[in-house]
Amino acid sequence: MSLELAGYQFDKLFPNQTLDIYTFNNRLGPTGDFEKIKDADVVISNCANILGTIRRTRVMDCSFGSDLIKYCYQPLDSETVDEIKDEIRESISTQEERAIISQLDVMKTADGKGLEINITLIIAGVPHSRTIQITPDAFAILSE
Repeated sequence: MSLELAGYQFDKLFPNQTLDIYTFNNRLGPTGDFEKIKDADVVISNCANILGTIRRTRVMDCSFGSDLIKYCYQPLDSETVDEIKDEIRESISTQEERAIISQLDVMKTADGKGLEINITLIIAGVPHSRTIQITPDAFAILSE
């Protein structure tokens, strides 16, 4: 597979080199700097950012994010769960081309007052799947 950047094929411009995808996470590392993440972790972080960003709040990219916030005060019934699943599938599939949802579980928390969401992703170029776990408290990224 050849990667094309601005009309140029990367492997022809830079033979015998690999392209690593890097970004910085919003968590501080042990040195007090932002954590540098790469490859599959970049995709996982982007998916978490998509789901955690309210659509139409980014000035220059109004389509970025999801509308999960609109389900915040909805009844916790099967219809709402199905709508949440549809929103997650649509948001990730349209905004993150490198990830495919292989499994999506939405279930009530033990106290019945919230939802726990587990999204298992197949990421291009990664031999094993990765899981994003969304709890009422925060996003947590788990490896499987």
